[in-house]
Amino acid sequence: MTEFFKNKCLCIILLLNLIILGYFFRYDGYAYMDTFEHLRMSWLVSLGNMPYRDFFEHHHPLLWYTFAPLMKILPHNAMLAFYVAKAVAAVCSLLTFYIFYLIFKRFLGGSNAFWYFLLCSSIFFPILYSFSFFKPESFARFFYVLGLYCFLDYAEVRKTKSLIWCGICFCVAFFFIQTIVFGILPLGLPLIVLCRKNKRCYADAAITALICMVLLGAFAAWLYFNGAWSRYIETNWLLNNFVFTKFYRQQSYAIWFWLPYYLIALVCGIYTWRKQPSFCYNTFFLLFVCSFIQHIYYPPTQPHYLIELSMLTAIVATPLLMSFMKSEKKSFLYAFFLFSAVTNLVSFFADYSKEGLKKMALVNQDENAQIFNVYFTAINVYAPQLSYYVMFNRLHSVDGTLFHSQPDYDVNDFINKHRPQYINIEPEGIYTQYPPRFSLNPKILQNDYQQILPDLYQRKDTFSADE
Repeated sequence: MTEFFKNKCLCIILLLNLIILGYFFRYDGYAYMDTFEHLRMSWLVSLGNMPYRDFFEHHHPLLWYTFAPLMKILPHNAMLAFYVAKAVAAVCSLLTFYIFYLIFKRFLGGSNAFWYFLLCSSIFFPILYSFSFFKPESFARFFYVLGLYCFLDYAEVRKTKSLIWCGICFCVAFFFIQTIVFGILPLGLPLIVLCRKNKRCYADAAITALICMVLLGAFAAWLYFNGAWSRYIETNWLLNNFVFTKFYRQQSYAIWFWLPYYLIALVCGIYTWRKQPSFCYNTFFLLFVCSFIQHIYYPPTQPHYLIELSMLTAIVATPLLMSFMKSEKKSFLYAFFLFSAVTNLVSFFADYSKEGLKKMALVNQDENAQIFNVYFTAINVYAPQLSYYVMFNRLHSVDGTLFHSQPDYDVNDFINKHRPQYINIEPEGIYTQYPPRFSLNPKILQNDYQQILPDLYQRKDTFSADE
């Protein structure tokens, strides 16, 4: 038994946070729309559709191709697919923490340090509620952390295959989500340090770089020869940057709530870096500093985009935390961790709502039901595709970035032509702050639709007699 488990107070606090984590698997109040979005994309891919060419998306495609075979096997039950996807994501998260366990056991102070890291991680609410997110980030994170383990293994034993596997893992992570590059690029500095100490590392780095270039080139060729390259660039890079800078940057608030934690970790990191330097710790401290600067300059729009930074915060703070636990100041730490656990519990009950899943279950009762989404919280996973645009939120942004490669849309003409069973729209989407052809005419809702849930309207002639 490790020293951590001899401390009953810390075990109880960790258990409390893990219970909250378990509740989020069953009662998903966060990012359920992302899960259904990626289920929808997986279903479209399983039918033979090519991302970007045949349907609009702004994420990398590996998640959809990974899950598409399962979408073929599962019965057409969106809620069943939802919980299967969450279970797969939860297993991936467990494997990610297992890799962290291996890193701590071998490079960062032993298995006892891992449990303190896990305790530190559990105080961050985003890590708890995103544990079973079916999002590309969940799977990219596993391969990224596995790549970090291979990198640290290479730093210790100087085996070429370790660095090659590191590069392959990073490429796979990139195929899941493009933003993982922000966590990969800083590793160039410790790699240069290794090369300066041992000239042979230059050859290993060159071989790894060549293999990564081949993998990335194969990905680019696949997109190009399937007629999706230009739209991939437009949606995954130009559009994401446009939407973030125009709409999201001024709405970013999440990092400021956790800023005191990150600043405390920064102080802990500087202290440990000076007193107990090691290549492994210095590498993680570098990643933490780079991630912290990135998120200050590009503040995230949602708390779950802080997961990597929060995990790095826990790693950086762990050594000093273990030192404090051996001092007379540990009562303060007990109070701090207990306060964080209670805050997580309060946050769960304050923010959780069943309305989102209720809406998804309703619109997926009929797999042929069409939904016009101005606000993407209602997605029918199996509905036939009527348009290149899967979701219509901020359509004017999409249209302006795609270089007019798709036909111009008038949302009112589209609704009158296809007569979707549901319209899902934020109140501000009805009015005219958007260009006229992107603004829904309120008379359509008044005359032809009836509100059945917040922001969700059903066409009146689709109600059954018993309703």
